[in-house]
Amino acid sequence: MNQPLEGRTVAVTRAASQAGELSTLLENYGAKVFSCPTIEIREPDNYDRLDEALDHLYGYDWLIFTSTNGVRFFLQRLADRGLSVADLDEIRVCAIGRRTANQLHDAHVHVDLVPSQSTAEGVFTALSEFTGGREHLRGLNILLPRAAVGRDVLPKELEQAGARVDVVTAYQTVVPENFDRGRLSAMLAGATDDGVCLLEFTDRPMLPTQLATLRHRLGRPIVAGRHPHLDSLAAELDEYFAGTRAAFDVPLVTPGTPVAPVRWAGMYSNQAWLAASLRA
Repeated sequence: MNQPLEGRTVAVTRAASQAGELSTLLENYGAKVFSCPTIEIREPDNYDRLDEALDHLYGYDWLIFTSTNGVRFFLQRLADRGLSVADLDEIRVCAIGRRTANQLHDAHVHVDLVPSQSTAEGVFTALSEFTGGREHLRGLNILLPRAAVGRDVLPKELEQAGARVDVVTAYQTVVPENFDRGRLSAMLAGATDDGVCLLEFTDRPMLPTQLATLRHRLGRPIVAGRHPHLDSLAAELDEYFAGTRAAFDVPLVTPGTPVAPVRWAGMYSNQAWLAASLRA
């Protein structure tokens, strides 16, 4: 088997409970993998808002799931309240992402809509088209269970279209109590006009050596300076640490071997690795 990552060491920073699949994939491509979770998925501090919503499911027209974590914690609380997936039969269900949809199917929950684009704008467009136009969103009651901290773009767009949206906390992400920031040191970030093209962990004392290696490998100079995509990355990190952002939107460029997009997608699906690593 071709092992394009042979001789490379990869830090997997996903939550420990969700790192297995990515770690196995990387190891199959020859990488040495060490786990350093930068987030932990937990139950919320309280279920008050979610319980209230579950007690009034009959009042909702749509249920929107943004992640597999949202599905898992929502369905667990549904069962804890003595309800079943059959109580969702009269509600339209939107799943953001194929993996989210698959988890719902595995739990025997029907899925009415899987938007082709997972951005807030893409989801809003898909919902508008499904219902017959933006004007048909007016008056709809929508339940959106998600993490304690998340972006408000989609709820606000739906509300501006006249829908009523209940955003309820189903779970929370926290930094693990035993998180070893020393294991993830500095990170190099680089960008082209198409997006962020380089994110590489490195030890601070090794920065000069790493830069020289990268210059040789890329065959072009590396210039320190400002770039719009790096400015966006910095701004989104500030929002993340201020508690107003849970996911990153900065565009990525993923050239390289066939495994490169797989590696990027695996890391980017768990957004907190970037923030915790740069803050370390």
